[in-house]
Amino acid sequence: MGNGTEGGTVELARQLKAYLEWLREMGITALPAGLPVPEAGSAQADAKLASTPSDAALPRAEHAPEGSPGQETAAGDRARQQDLFGVSSRAQVSPAGPADPAEAQQALDRIRDEIGDCKLCRLHEQRTNIVFGEGNPAARLVFAGEGPGRDEDATGRP
Repeated sequence: MGNGTEGGTVELARQLKAYLEWLREMGITALPAGLPVPEAGSAQADAKLASTPSDAALPRAEHAPEGSPGQETAAGDRARQQDLFGVSSRAQVSPAGPADPAEAQQALDRIRDEIGDCKLCRLHEQRTNIVFGEGNPAARLVFAGEGPGRDEDATGRP
């Protein structure tokens, strides 16, 4: 018997896959790693679980999974070997974004080309130029300010 969440999960997976494919088309081939997760049974993990108010409402497994903790299942092993793009997830992890500034610039150029002379919303009615941006294409930190003003619109530069 289904509980109604299977369709939502499938739709969420479809949307996530479409988003990741769009990122790849824009030249984004890696994402930053998340925060480390504490080991189960550690004092940090136990404290976090104890402070979670909804912990009692979570469903509990009736029995532990078969096999030792270090043993991988065939399905889990396959899931780790291939990501949504069909690339091995055991490949070398690289920092987010292209390492080569020329590649980074090409990725930004593709995004600018994708934007084109955008007229999707009414903001285009008052502008002369699209002000895309400038600076180091491989910057690790970027500041985005308010929308372009009169001077930026006239020159097309921020």
